Amino acid sequence: MTNASISGSKKHRGTLVLITADEAALVLGVKEAWLRAMLLKQPCDDDGVPFFIQAGRTKLFDADDLLRVRRHIQNIEAEPKEHGPRVDGHVYFIRRGDFIKIGWSSNWQYRIYHMQTSSPETIIVLGLMPGTGKQEKAIHREFADLRHQGEWFRAEPELLGFIEQRLAAGLMVRP
Repeated sequence: MTNASISGSKKHRGTLVLITADEAALVLGVKEAWLRAMLLKQPCDDDGVPFFIQAGRTKLFDADDLLRVRRHIQNIEAEPKEHGPRVDGHVYFIRRGDFIKIGWSSNWQYRIYHMQTSSPETIIVLGLMPGTGKQEKAIHREFADLRHQGEWFRAEPELLGFIEQRLAAGLMVRP
């Protein structure tokens, strides 16, 4: 916390208590990295008034700044969220012996490479489709009766047909 005499700055007179960005994040109940990113994206409020006082490389906040930042955060939270599934990665189907693993990864190549290095059997990628972890879990539920253990399912015609249908429809690719 910094005590500073600021005469006329930002319409303040007298002694003013200023706090740093990490202290402001604590007061606001947000992560410091999130606050810094928000301030990079929008350093001023809708009236063009900066959310902070720049002191060299340090951002300092007074009580008024914190109130304006809090209102801005509330406005962000009140904005309607995007609807529809976010595609964060890929749902993958790999085969090892008599079993198929249905998994999800934001970096499927890395994930499969590491599974192969720890597996004594060759892993075959049957298919990939853009998707989310939620979609992966929905497919797990759809084939729950074929579940062997965890994310591994018995390679039965029902599951193999599911994969082939999506490949034929262009909803899935085989790398």
